[in-house]
Amino acid sequence: MPRKKNTIPQIGEIVYLSTDNDRMPRLITRYMVDSGSVKYELAYGDKKSWHYQMELTRESVKRVEIKGLVK
Repeated sequence: MPRKKNTIPQIGEIVYLSTDNDRMPRLITRYMVDSGSVKYELAYGDKKSWHYQMELTRESVKRVEIKGLVK
């Protein structure tokens, strides 16, 4: 039976924010479990911010703008 790919982000992993148009790589530095939800602290240079897993992606595909719309 093949192994399932690990979909839970791990500390030390490089991820991207799906809401970031520039798609800058960010490092997961820690996580916090609170009331059944998990938030991840991401570092980019000297800046740190907290995000939910649904905002994270492992792919750095840039968004494409078409006639003022973002795809």
